[in-house]
Amino acid sequence: MKRLIRNKRTKKFLTSEGTWTTDVSTAQEFATMRAVIKAEQEHDLTGVELFLLMENKPSSYDVVLPLRDAKGFSKTKKHPLSPNEGSV
Repeated sequence: MKRLIRNKRTKKFLTSEGTWTTDVSTAQEFATMRAVIKAEQEHDLTGVELFLLMENKPSSYDVVLPLRDAKGFSKTKKHPLSPNEGSV
């Protein structure tokens, strides 16, 4: 399973360079949910979703989950996925 960030409107995937692509093989993969949220904050992303790719290419087995817009998280407040809030 691969964790990817996908733009809800364009259906393109985030790359490690901070650009967007339709090619899942060039999309940035995230090891943890914490890494997904960190990237979302660093790139100040809005209108994106978590795309769980189950195979090497999109299929009917993939799972799409909404992500809260990066603006919804404060960098000074305790993050909801902080280590004391349970495992990710």
